[in-house]
Amino acid sequence: MLMLKRAVACLSVMSLIGLYGCGGGSTPDATSTGSGTSDAPKPADAPAKPKEKAGAAAAFDKAKATATIKGTVTLVGDAPKMPKINMDATKACSDMHAGTEVHKEDVVSKDGKLANVVVYVKSVDGKAVEDTWTFETPTTEASIDQKGCMYNPHILAVQANQPVAITSSDDLAHNIHYVPGNNREFNESQQKAGSKKVVTFPETDLGANFVCNIHGWMKAYLFVVPHPFFAVSKEDGTYELPKLPAGKYELVIWQESANDSGKLTPVDNVTVELKDGETQTKDFAFKVK
Repeated sequence: MLMLKRAVACLSVMSLIGLYGCGGGSTPDATSTGSGTSDAPKPADAPAKPKEKAGAAAAFDKAKATATIKGTVTLVGDAPKMPKINMDATKACSDMHAGTEVHKEDVVSKDGKLANVVVYVKSVDGKAVEDTWTFETPTTEASIDQKGCMYNPHILAVQANQPVAITSSDDLAHNIHYVPGNNREFNESQQKAGSKKVVTFPETDLGANFVCNIHGWMKAYLFVVPHPFFAVSKEDGTYELPKLPAGKYELVIWQESANDSGKLTPVDNVTVELKDGETQTKDFAFKVK
């Protein structure tokens, strides 16, 4: 009997090894969920992954979404000088910028206004937005292009499951490497101008990366938000969150250097209370350290 129990125990251990000890060798698809790693900065209070819903959320009623939050993001102090990007390792890239300088995009500021700041709603009336309402998935493609051996835009924000077109305007090889937090990692090449890959990202990812393994200076950030209440500030620093129902909203404000390199002082979360049809202006400022 003792020998029989030992045999059963050995078989159980071998079964577990067989179950968990092997992995596939194929490149995962971005439409699946996973646990990829990323060194991309994230807001400290952002959840690593969407929480399980406690109960059924109501369908979002667009007819009640009549309020707006808008504003301008400014920079207090002289904008830090961004390092020049050296593209000499790939002559085709440097030739596209002959006579000009290309700089890193950690801080993009003009006339005291700050671009590339992500503003999104974290909660409404103390509850996560995605636990409050369900939303239609946008069918319009968002896009990120490889042009001049740079990713354009540098910051892309999309709704979960919205199609994203990854394209190339450059007639040379690029390597798209998506380094996520919650969605599946992928790594693929685009060899010529006109290349296009359409992907979707089902899981929240607040600050994942696109990089190029061929051109190490190429980097962009992707924000996958589980609802439509987000914006990226434009060159003039303006942002707008339209079509909000009345309620008390908690906003998160993210800027690459405030969360990563420490060049700027970060802004705390902000609460805004809206009435039906109301437009509130909420400006933000980042200080140069």
